[in-house]
Amino acid sequence: MPEKVHYEFDTFRLDPLNGILLREGTPIQLRAKPFELLLVFVENCGRSLSKNELISRVWPGSTVSDTNFHVNLDAVRKALGESGREPRLIVRTGTGYKFVADVGQIEVSSSPESYSSEAIIEPRPDPKTFKTHRIHILVSSSLYGSYYGVSWVLEIAYQFGLFGVSALKTASFVFLAMAISAMAGLEINRRLNLGGSQWALAISVLWFVFAAGVLFIAASQLLPDMPITESTLQTYPAQAAYLKNICYSLVLAFFFLILPFNFIVGVEGYKTKEVDESSSVSAPQSGGLLGVLHPRFFALALLLVVLAGWSLIMTARLLDHLKPGSYMNLFIELVYLRALIYFGLGIECLIWYYHALEELRQKIVPSRS
Repeated sequence: MPEKVHYEFDTFRLDPLNGILLREGTPIQLRAKPFELLLVFVENCGRSLSKNELISRVWPGSTVSDTNFHVNLDAVRKALGESGREPRLIVRTGTGYKFVADVGQIEVSSSPESYSSEAIIEPRPDPKTFKTHRIHILVSSSLYGSYYGVSWVLEIAYQFGLFGVSALKTASFVFLAMAISAMAGLEINRRLNLGGSQWALAISVLWFVFAAGVLFIAASQLLPDMPITESTLQTYPAQAAYLKNICYSLVLAFFFLILPFNFIVGVEGYKTKEVDESSSVSAPQSGGLLGVLHPRFFALALLLVVLAGWSLIMTARLLDHLKPGSYMNLFIELVYLRALIYFGLGIECLIWYYHALEELRQKIVPSRS
């Protein structure tokens, strides 16, 4: 059998042919590009390599961002049990980076030891981060479902005495169904990103639209097909009015719930696909809606402010033209409650997104020292 070369350094063994890194015989999970970067370091041990030289060898013919390079370098450091602030094997030099471990070559003619494919292919998310995501999914999905439930009662509030009992019963099912559908949509997104799928965002969006479409079909059968709210302005049948609520919720869900979640779980350690030039924390270059789009936090915050301002104007216009009625006060209270839930969902998503971005930056920035 032809001989192969393994590299040994410190407590590690590197198998270039099979793309395997062992530490004291235990496989270390390392994706393809970080592995190639480590191999370049090992093959050039003791020599200072510039960042441009490293990029040209690992990403020949490609344009790679500074952040993307450091994401991969950080993955190498993590596999070696070090960090940029406390380097052991990869040190900074005046011109670049140097691999300082003593490297030995071993020629092998037989198949290497049996390796655990699970350890190589299936990285596990950080338990703390995973728990934070679960809490966000639960809270945001509950708010998402609550918006639909409250909106259901709102559209019949002016005739609550006639439709109230049945509307309250139906609204509880609407809340539960839409909350569960949102949880399922986000979980689908997480699992698809975990598997490296480029369709995670598109499938998640389609799932939310499908669930909303099913709800509208139900609303067409259960809500009155005549105007309920009494106003000097033109009012719509309850079914059409509820359709507007669905459209508003989908807009919010896309920009504040789905997009940020897709970006975070697509970039951090949940995914198994390579972190290459197509996805980086600073500016991922994605293929339209099918890639890892990077929604900017301050752009989302500004959008939420604009939506809030527009909502205030439209709400004031609506309330100013209401006609007196037995359940007018109930209607007004539900309008305010719906707005609180709507923008509460946006704020909750922004808070989670901000902290998730900070955690990503903390993982990346220390490796640059």
